[in-house]
Amino acid sequence: MRYTYTNDDIDFLRKYYPNGDWEKIEQRFPFLSKTAIYRKCQKLNIASNNTHRKDFDNTKNRRKWTEKETKILMQNYSYIPFDDLMKLLPNRTKDMINNKAKRCNLLSYQKITSKWKDWEVEYIQTNWFLIPDVIIAKNIGRTQRAVKWKREQMGLYRQNFESFSYPTISKYLRGQNQQWKKESMENCNYKCVLTDSKSFEIHHLYGVSNIINDIFDLYPKYKDKSFKDYSEKDLSFLLTEFLRIQSLYPLGVCVDKKLHVLFHSMYGQYFNTPEQWYRFCEDYKKGVYEEYI
Repeated sequence: MRYTYTNDDIDFLRKYYPNGDWEKIEQRFPFLSKTAIYRKCQKLNIASNNTHRKDFDNTKNRRKWTEKETKILMQNYSYIPFDDLMKLLPNRTKDMINNKAKRCNLLSYQKITSKWKDWEVEYIQTNWFLIPDVIIAKNIGRTQRAVKWKREQMGLYRQNFESFSYPTISKYLRGQNQQWKKESMENCNYKCVLTDSKSFEIHHLYGVSNIINDIFDLYPKYKDKSFKDYSEKDLSFLLTEFLRIQSLYPLGVCVDKKLHVLFHSMYGQYFNTPEQWYRFCEDYKKGVYEEYI
């Protein structure tokens, strides 16, 4: 919103602007940038001395957001009150912060946290595991970012990266899983189960990360080892257990590559379940995902 200067504001600028007393000016106009004030003074023919102009130019040159400032903004704009954020960005005005946040497509903490109704919270609590945030957002009239923030505030996380920190063992086990892949493709007639596309990937209904976690829950002595510390005997044992647990669940499904990406963008990369896949298929057939494909 454009600021309307009062007569007192103009008298104040006539007194302090010519000498470049920016400390007092910023205290009076904390919500305005120096550029905005400079332009206003130009229109009012309020001149500044050369030293002031030089200082202004130097300040203007420093106006570019630093990597550190941008990181602070990205990590906090949606999660803490604005007054607290300004303390973390003391060299930025309210307008500067909001304009930068808008360019970064960030939603403010105030908008996210405002007036959550009991039924909205209950809906997230009941449906978060089987319904993606973007669909929940549509159903309750919120933004996807707001739903994600509220869900995580409630302690409901789609994936726990701290728990799944074994990408190397995962890669190894996947590489030894050729027979399962072959049986899965045969079971799907070598085409996507949703589109009949021949360009597909094989989706684990019960995720690889789930199986690995199950193994480590049963045999915790293997959990904290680095991959290089596993002996051939260890790897053989882990593979045997992996194949055994995998066999307790349905075969994988062939799914079009774009739909596979869509599924994981909705439900996360790790700890996926058959129930999530069945719900995804049901919603796909209803046309719920048409605008995302």
